[in-house]
Amino acid sequence: MATFPYSPDWGCQPTMTPSRIKTDMGDGYEQRVGAGINRFMPTWPLTFSKRTQTEAQAISTWLRTNNADITSFDWTSPDGTTGKFVADDFIPPYPVSFNNYTITAKFRQVPG
Repeated sequence: MATFPYSPDWGCQPTMTPSRIKTDMGDGYEQRVGAGINRFMPTWPLTFSKRTQTEAQAISTWLRTNNADITSFDWTSPDGTTGKFVADDFIPPYPVSFNNYTITAKFRQVPG
């Protein structure tokens, strides 16, 4: 299993979206039930800013070549939690100024 080796910028916070099944009953009523035993898995919106073009491209290449949207990888989040994650999406490197690039990604923890 691959390990994501890059550190994101400081200040990111996870989003906790519980997994649930929701059924609309009409007239504003709905029924909700929790789905699964791992209902609260964090999603981390990450930014990698002030990177050289080479480093930003290396992050992008790592995400693509490791199929990070499908295959889970090991990563230690900023709060020190080590686990399995997938990259739900990422924005490829874009220049902010000369040799100053930013790349963003969203990592979601998965069971396993």
